[in-house]
Amino acid sequence: MNIEPTAPTVKNSPEQFIGDVWVDPIAAPHEGDQRMTVALVRFAPGARTAWHSHARGQYLHVTQGIARFGDRDGIIVEVPCSMSENRPVNGVPGPIRLWKNSLPAGVATAAAASS
Repeated sequence: MNIEPTAPTVKNSPEQFIGDVWVDPIAAPHEGDQRMTVALVRFAPGARTAWHSHARGQYLHVTQGIARFGDRDGIIVEVPCSMSENRPVNGVPGPIRLWKNSLPAGVATAAAASS
């Protein structure tokens, strides 16, 4: 078992995000056969990701606010906080190209797990 130090919060780059987005790393691969990464991602009001995909998909558990997801087909899904509303975790299959954001008037925080 490893007890690891807490990784510092990172403000993501403007190449990957529009607006202010912070990432708190929770888990990262340490061995060659490991792939899973887990992070707490916090979006300021109206902030969004650039178009991107996750080769093996991603799971998101919205812990604050409402997160919005959009794909190339123009489908937009709003996922409210899973903690207070007993909502399921949002699974995004890979390799769909998508963006994620918070609503213009509120923050959104999600635990993101991908490999």
